[in-house]
Amino acid sequence: MAIPNETILKKMMEELKQAKSQQADQRKMVKHIEHVRLLCDLIIDVEQAEPDKGPANISDISTDEMKAMLGSSSKPINEKRASDEDHEDANGKSIFDF
Repeated sequence: MAIPNETILKKMMEELKQAKSQQADQRKMVKHIEHVRLLCDLIIDVEQAEPDKGPANISDISTDEMKAMLGSSSKPINEKRASDEDHEDANGKSIFDF
């Protein structure tokens, strides 16, 4: 359930009035200012959670971004590399491949 910004702003004004009236007691004044800060964070978090545009579509991804995510190899994955040679007793390049 979203709280309208107007409601949050009214509550902020109330907290500011209380903070102003409590200037003699530093601890109480700071407590009301902390409440204002919390209400500000609430508005900021809601704004960041609801960006102007919806979720990104696959068409929004550039070819450079796609290459970066998938790797820039232009060879098909199943294509055999020239450096890979078939040896009867060898399983790979490393001496630890058995």
